[in-house]
Amino acid sequence: MPLDYDRPNGQQIELSLIRKLAADPSRRRGSVFWNAGGPGGAATAVLPLLYKGFSPQVKARFDVVSFDPRGVRESTQLQCFASAEEEAKLFAPFGPKGFPYGAAEVAKAPGIFRKYNAACAANGGPIQNHMGTADVARDMDRLRQALREPKLDYYGPSYGSYLGATYINLFPRRVGRVLLDGNVPPVQWNDAKAGRSETLFARIQSPLGSELGMRLLLTRCGSVSTARCSFSAGSPRATIVKYRALLKRLKTRTVTVSEQPFDYAYTLNFTLSMLQSEQPDAQIGFIGWKGIADVLQEVDTASKTPSGTATASRGVRRALRSAAKGGGLAPEVQQGVREGTDGVLCGESPSPRDIRTYGAQARRVNKQQSPLGYGYPWTWLAAGCAGWKGVNQDVYRGPWNKSPVPILLVGTLADSNTPYTGTLRMARQLGNTRVLTERGGGHTAQINQSACINRYADAFFLRGALPPKGTVCSQDKQPF
Repeated sequence: MPLDYDRPNGQQIELSLIRKLAADPSRRRGSVFWNAGGPGGAATAVLPLLYKGFSPQVKARFDVVSFDPRGVRESTQLQCFASAEEEAKLFAPFGPKGFPYGAAEVAKAPGIFRKYNAACAANGGPIQNHMGTADVARDMDRLRQALREPKLDYYGPSYGSYLGATYINLFPRRVGRVLLDGNVPPVQWNDAKAGRSETLFARIQSPLGSELGMRLLLTRCGSVSTARCSFSAGSPRATIVKYRALLKRLKTRTVTVSEQPFDYAYTLNFTLSMLQSEQPDAQIGFIGWKGIADVLQEVDTASKTPSGTATASRGVRRALRSAAKGGGLAPEVQQGVREGTDGVLCGESPSPRDIRTYGAQARRVNKQQSPLGYGYPWTWLAAGCAGWKGVNQDVYRGPWNKSPVPILLVGTLADSNTPYTGTLRMARQLGNTRVLTERGGGHTAQINQSACINRYADAFFLRGALPPKGTVCSQDKQPF
């Protein structure tokens, strides 16, 4: 692919591709393209893990095609450091939670991110100026042509929904059947005025998503006995009160469960990353909501002992080992995630440029969206953007309502990363859409399976049939 589409015959880059052939080749209909989210998700690592989440007829009748986007993993990669160890050493002062918390760590943050930004500027090469979503959409269209597909059929979860919206409006005549799941509204992605004071994640209300997801977990947990959810306090309200009391204790005390330290900030990061999947999935690294509750119960027990320690059950130890793979992502998926995310996000989506304001911004987001505290990790996730030097050279900023065909939007009511409000905003901004709602939590219906959602997805991709207006589906399994 061209590094720069304004100079198509100039410097070229490479994309690493992956394809899963249709399970029933005698009835093959074509290709469905898919994106691994992020931004910065590597399809070569993630697609084998999430392929089971596609609807039955899509797997039977379509090849599923994807690629590591430009700048990511096995494609021509943005590399800021000589090794993963060098990068880990730079961010080591933040500990396993991955973001600064407390006055001492926040005071170190400007210097750490200044070194990170300098390393990326010095070592990243020209790819850091050409990782924008519009260029990824152009890459995808060239792959569509290479596969001789007359239209693009596409499944876009999470950030992939924004990529899908960009493709739809860059190439409206080439749009086939597009399903977007866990939606990132494009107007908020590009809001330069709001971006002077708040990051993208505040604008798309990710802290609110985590807040609502965690409250749903606690409500469901409190609705059952401790035999089904160990953290239950006997009622939804009492269980929420129990969790808030635990967070309050952890603000002043670090406890240890089977050699894993838990303080307030690490507990936020732990629950945020694990909320994405209601059901356990050891292959990816998710422990499920029951696993979260089991860990929280051990942390609660440890927080009430003089030693501040607890020896967890075998199941909890297994859950902690699974979580240690990398915040819900296996090590092979984690590789290069920071650079892949920042190369896209920081190069095109506005965020505050003064990193000294991020601590105050996090506290403000907590007041506005997340009393439980998820404003901290979500705000600091964009801290690399404060001093980012790369600028994506070709950014599409609208209009967003050019699709000549209906787009199917799927939204989970308590989506922990891209809240349901984003799906409703996406529907208004794209215009020609139909919303399919999933009851429950987690992040995207692809991870949190619903046979009902899959039936509508099959009908949409095979026949272009849309669900009736106002359709709501339930997830297949309850977490407790």
